[in-house]
Amino acid sequence: MATRRKTTNEIGFGAEQRAVEEGHLARKSGVNNVFLVKSDTSPSTYEVSWIVLGYLDNLVHFSCTCKSGQNRQHLPIPCKHAALVGRRLEREKIARWIDGLFYGIEEIDTSSYPSVDEIFEAVK
Repeated sequence: MATRRKTTNEIGFGAEQRAVEEGHLARKSGVNNVFLVKSDTSPSTYEVSWIVLGYLDNLVHFSCTCKSGQNRQHLPIPCKHAALVGRRLEREKIARWIDGLFYGIEEIDTSSYPSVDEIFEAVK
């Protein structure tokens, strides 16, 4: 019997639910678009950065320094840490959850934010 593929909505919601159940908190770092989430398996902290992609209807794309985040960089929400930060952005009225993805609510001045290339270079 073949198993049904999970939808983006189910994957994102499940990741966020796991992060909350495990007691993770997303706290702001000194950089505008970077949050810190404590690891549950080691004493380290993961950096979750986000960027609003205006050319994709303001889709919010996340990057995380955890192993899952690095292996799934092509996904808009690559891991539970990113999903948790997405919910934090939603509470702060920066983003909204629509059909399994986060979208920026309004145009955000990102001129002081590092570029996507700089973010991915920093997490390597």
